[in-house]
Amino acid sequence: MSGETIRKDTAHRDLAGKWVFNSPDGDFLIDMINKIISLGANNEVYLDADNKRITVGANQEIVIDGDNKRITVGSNNEILIDGTNKRIVLKDGSLDNRILLDGANGEFKISKAGYNVLTTADANLLIRVGAKIFIRLGNLGFPVDQGERQWTESSSWTNIKNSTFKVDGDSFQFTKVYFEVLGCVESSGRTGYYRIYNVTDGNALSGSEISTTAVSNEGEDWINAELIRSGALTFPSGEKTYRLQFRQNATGGAGDTTQFFKGGLYYAQ
Repeated sequence: MSGETIRKDTAHRDLAGKWVFNSPDGDFLIDMINKIISLGANNEVYLDADNKRITVGANQEIVIDGDNKRITVGSNNEILIDGTNKRIVLKDGSLDNRILLDGANGEFKISKAGYNVLTTADANLLIRVGAKIFIRLGNLGFPVDQGERQWTESSSWTNIKNSTFKVDGDSFQFTKVYFEVLGCVESSGRTGYYRIYNVTDGNALSGSEISTTAVSNEGEDWINAELIRSGALTFPSGEKTYRLQFRQNATGGAGDTTQFFKGGLYYAQ
């Protein structure tokens, strides 16, 4: 008939138990022996029942892998949903694993460029949120928890263990940074002091010294420990190394100490 387009599809069943449909738009294969369905000349959609696997795209841009409980998106697995390990991993433009949502451990992480978020140390993370909070702004990176409770009975400045960190002062054009400590003293009339010490330049960071007179003790589980915070800090230009220090106003002894539970850098826009 004049002006009418006639669609010519063909279908045949071979002796191996396969139905093959050929059409102007592509191919459609049903393989009953191997339990496979394929759509498109390049297997753009491929369903494999035996292996519990579905792929979409000629380059397998989407793969649903039932056996391994995985879903990947992108020809280079740019997005991975891993049911076995209860996590989601995203790659960046360089195909490095950069973002991790870790359901098994209740954590969210973002690594610096060039570092695998699944394996790298905390020093190479931009963000880590979980039981502890770790965020890096510019070159600021400082874990909130230095480990076990520490104390001093000295009136001289004493280094707090595991508290060394680096800061590039040029990174904080739009960020206010504060020094925060949870601490107390054991004896009434005593004052405990805390500060950030600039190891590189050999002096205390201006404005970082804070103090507490809150009295508490181990017998009451340190219930009266106080959270104290400095004013907004200005870090000198360039990357420098810092550590935390503490002391008390007079030399003490057993039952007469200044306690440190945790400390960190608090920041806000």
